[in-house]
Amino acid sequence: MEELENLQFETKSLDHLGLVIDVIEELDLINLIDQRLPISKAHGAKVSMGERVAAMLMNGLGFVNSRLYIFPEFLEKKPIQRLFNREDIKADYFNDDATGRCLDAIAEYGVTKLFTELSFIIGKRKNLLGDSVHFDTSTLQLYGAYDTQICPNEAYEHYLLCDREQPDIQKLSRGFYLYKGKTSEDVFVLVVHDKRHHEILNLSQSCQGNILIDSLEWPDSGHIKITLASELVGLILSKCEHVPDNQVKPDYGYSKSHRHDLKQMVINLATTGKASFPIWMESHSGNASDKKILPQAAKKMDDLCKELALTEAFLYVADSAIYENILEYSDQMQWLSRVPENIKEAKHLVAMPSQALDWHPLNDGYSYHVSHSNYKGVEQRWLLIFSEQAFAKESKTLEKQITKEHEKFTKAWWHLSKEEFSCPEDATVAANKLSKAMKYHKISYHTEPVTRFSKRGRPKKNETGQIVAYKLSYELEQDRDKIEQVRNKKGRFVLASNQLDQSRLPDELFLTEYKAQSGTEKSFKFIKSNTFEVDSIFLKTPARIEALMMIMTLCLMVYGVSEYQLRQGLQDNNITIKNQLGRITSKPSMQWIYFMFISVSELIIRSENQVKRVVTNINQTLRRIINLFGKRAQKIYLNPA
Repeated sequence: MEELENLQFETKSLDHLGLVIDVIEELDLINLIDQRLPISKAHGAKVSMGERVAAMLMNGLGFVNSRLYIFPEFLEKKPIQRLFNREDIKADYFNDDATGRCLDAIAEYGVTKLFTELSFIIGKRKNLLGDSVHFDTSTLQLYGAYDTQICPNEAYEHYLLCDREQPDIQKLSRGFYLYKGKTSEDVFVLVVHDKRHHEILNLSQSCQGNILIDSLEWPDSGHIKITLASELVGLILSKCEHVPDNQVKPDYGYSKSHRHDLKQMVINLATTGKASFPIWMESHSGNASDKKILPQAAKKMDDLCKELALTEAFLYVADSAIYENILEYSDQMQWLSRVPENIKEAKHLVAMPSQALDWHPLNDGYSYHVSHSNYKGVEQRWLLIFSEQAFAKESKTLEKQITKEHEKFTKAWWHLSKEEFSCPEDATVAANKLSKAMKYHKISYHTEPVTRFSKRGRPKKNETGQIVAYKLSYELEQDRDKIEQVRNKKGRFVLASNQLDQSRLPDELFLTEYKAQSGTEKSFKFIKSNTFEVDSIFLKTPARIEALMMIMTLCLMVYGVSEYQLRQGLQDNNITIKNQLGRITSKPSMQWIYFMFISVSELIIRSENQVKRVVTNINQTLRRIINLFGKRAQKIYLNPA
């Protein structure tokens, strides 16, 4: 007991973070980021940009509601020396300044540029790139006030607080800075692309006599007061068309999360391969349209693939939002999309009777009919897909709609039949108006006169009444022809592709490629899951929000690769584990695996002479899982420090 009294004990929650850092290092993310975002330790930096990103990834995959502004507190409870394999590292190295500067560096480098460089290199190394790429978009809600205005083209008045001999720089608008030279005749605009690239335009030489500067004063204080006319903005923009137009901003738009009261950002994501590996991400303003950004993203990615020559040409797959605008790029790339149902040619194909179509069977109750189209001058293969399961489900819904309509119009026609009209024409107008509202029923009706006698009591023999009004007499029944036409469309949709080569894309693979779109949708479900706490964003600047969206997508990459490799390892070694329902499986979700590690901790034992660290609560099941990961995970969990 005396020996124990001289010892100090401390525990830190390791949980599943050893698995996370193992995959991060296996993908070489820290090194790849450090190569692109170098940082000098001579200036006081204690952790690299790659290590900061790795820490944010652990935070994002940490099952906790720990925002970036309490980031050091999150890491304080973790054995970061063991995770980063550095004895000199401390949690407070990852303070809000370090995290913010990292997000700023990512934004300055280019969010999409950085992510795409990482994803292509990793995907190629790990053989995770498939033959097709699946695009989709989602929205991320923002809490807080954000300015949605971009600098307008109007007159600007600026005070350059600088000395005559040491001119300062004043920001005009996005990417543009103005400064005054040592002589009053020289006025320059400094155009900044990033820290490594900039250029200087001498307005006094290029304005060609146009008055771009309304006033230029040198007060006694030594400060320069310059009022710039609106033409200056046009001149700068015309001379700097290659400057990136950084207009991505929070804004109101169609919310896929049904939070129309919040501003949002749109994230455009593309995945590929069996692991649904994220290969492209792009952020857009909150009011961006899928119909515009999806085909543009596909074109950018196709150009990048050709430039890098890293892969064969992809087949670009997306939902119907991409169809109309992707057609203009058909001579440059191959695509597959669902055809919007509002296109006349597609409506006609979907409505055709089954006996007029040549159906080919597929698995799981699907079948297809092949046709060809030259819609908007682009030669395409169109496949009409029929699903028995969808047909049964939609037919059941149709029957409910028919029953509901029958109940509604039975009451409506009964009430209308009790009304009196002054003439038959008025009755006919009312009947036609009501009949037009019916989808699945038809009505047969006629008008009948309403007669009344001049006196009360029994009328005299041969006395005829006077017509005072008209009523409707009707018979309501189902419109079998209309119902059959509607039922005939159920369970059907059209897929189109400009890939006409059957050897590259057989007809029977159309549906398989399109259904793989669920991998991208699953990725969005992950990003927006409350479990990982990466949906609600509180950052102050749009640039940092964009950078954080890239961090979210890297979280998705690490999670997806982890799950894919784990399942492959389980199947290759014929190993099964129990899932959350207690059932044996070789395809557990990574979320469940993370949960299984929730009690794993590092026990720190301190004595006068030494410090010993031991990982606790590793049972046989966890040991088998750890052995399916890399050597880094085994060192973290199974080797004492």
